[in-house]
Amino acid sequence: MLQLGDFCAWISVDDAEVPQYAIKHFPDLEQVICWIPSQADKQFAVCWKDPAGLVESVGYLAVDGIPCGAKRLHAASFPGQGKRIETVKKGTVSTSLTTERPLSFARLELTDDDLYLNIPASPELGDIRLDVFEVQAEGDIGFSQPDMPPDKQILHERTKKAVEHRVKLGDETQCQKKKFGKIRKVRCLCTFIFKYRPIEVLQANGIAPIDTKRKWIIKVSEDVIDLTEEYEDRDTKRVKTETKANIKKETEATIKKETKANVKTEITAEIKTDIKAEIKAEIKLEPKVKHEMKPKVKREPGRRTIQQLGGVIDLTSA
Repeated sequence: MLQLGDFCAWISVDDAEVPQYAIKHFPDLEQVICWIPSQADKQFAVCWKDPAGLVESVGYLAVDGIPCGAKRLHAASFPGQGKRIETVKKGTVSTSLTTERPLSFARLELTDDDLYLNIPASPELGDIRLDVFEVQAEGDIGFSQPDMPPDKQILHERTKKAVEHRVKLGDETQCQKKKFGKIRKVRCLCTFIFKYRPIEVLQANGIAPIDTKRKWIIKVSEDVIDLTEEYEDRDTKRVKTETKANIKKETEATIKKETKANVKTEITAEIKTDIKAEIKAEIKLEPKVKHEMKPKVKREPGRRTIQQLGGVIDLTSA
C-alpha cells in the first residue's frame, strides 16, 4: 500500500489489495503516484486509513478526472464514536440516500469515425485520485447527487492517450440509508494517484515485472493470507511454444541420426554376410589344377617373355 504521513491508501479488487508498481513520492506536493493493473469488468474500491487519528479528515475520490463523492474519517478525539474506525472503503457512488452504483473497470470504446475526432480525452483518463483533507464539520445536510462517470464513452482511436480501460458504474443496488454532512476544508493533507492500465501494458513498458505468479494480499482482522494465482502471460506462452518447437526439431534430428546409423549397421552386417557366402561358394567351385610339364619355348634374341596362366603376352620394348 501507499503511505504518506499518517495516511495509507490502496486499491482493492475482490477484497484483495492490488499490487503497486513504480511508486514515486513528491514530498513538496504531499503526493505519491503509482501504477496498478486493471482488469475489464472487475469492480474495485479505494481504501485508506489513518491509524493516528490526529485530525478530522475527508477523502475525496475522483476517477478519470470526474469527482465521485467523499468519505469521512473521525479523529480519535471525536466524541461519542465508541471504538474508532481507522479504515474506510469507497467502492460505490451514491444515487440516493438508499441506492448506489459500484465502481468498475471497463474497456474504452474506440471508433475511427471522424465525428469523434474533436472530442478531447481527459488528461486524467486512466487515473484514480484520492485527496485527503483536514476538515471541520458544519452540520448535517440532505442528499446531493455527485458527479458520475458516463455510462457510455466513445473516443477516436487517435485520441485515446494510450489508455485501454476506463471507469464506469455498475447496476444500481439498494444500500443502508446514508447520512450526509456539510464540511469546511482546512488544508490538504496528502494525495494518492493510482494510474491503472492492463497488466500486459505495464509489462510491455517495463513497469510491472513479467512473472508467472501474481500475489494478492487479503487482510482479515490481523491475519494476512497469501493467495498465489497461477497464470500464463503472452511472453511465457511464446517461450513455451518456441521451446517445444526446438525440442521437437532436436528430437527428430536425433531419431533420424540414430535410424541412419542403425540402417548403416544392418546393411554393413548384411554385406559382410553376403561376401562370406560368396567366398565360401567360390572356394567350393574352384577346380583342382593338375601339374603338367610346361612346354619349352624358344627364346628369340632381344625378346623377353613372361609366362602367364592363360597365355603369353609380348613385352618387347619398341
